[in-house]
Amino acid sequence: MSFIENVLNLINQKGISKNKMLKDLSLAKGSISNWQERGTIPNGETLSKIANYFNVSVDYLLGNEQKEKPDTISDEPTELEKLILDKINQLDEDGKKLALAQLDALLTVHQENKDN
Repeated sequence: MSFIENVLNLINQKGISKNKMLKDLSLAKGSISNWQERGTIPNGETLSKIANYFNVSVDYLLGNEQKEKPDTISDEPTELEKLILDKINQLDEDGKKLALAQLDALLTVHQENKDN
C-alpha cells in the first residue's frame, strides 16, 4: 500500500477523524488532501510524528514493511504520562511513597484481571 493508503487505514483503525489526527500532530488542515492529490510524502520529521502517533514504523507508513512496531516505552512521554508525572511531582516524599504503593496495588489488580 502507498503512504496515503496506510495513513487513511490507520486513521480508520484508530476510529478518529482526519482532522483530529492533523490537530493532534499540529499539522495543517489540508495536509492529507495535499498528500492525496499530489501523491507526495511529508518530510522526515512529520513522518516520524505520524509513525509515533499510530505506533508504527516509518517503513510501515511508506509501505516498506507490514509489521507494526512492538509496544515499547518511548523516549517521549505521552500527554497522559506528563500529566501523571506533574501530579506526582507536586507530592512530598511521603505522598510519592503512597502513590507508588497505590500504583503497585493497581498493577497487581490489573495483572490479575488480565490473567483471568
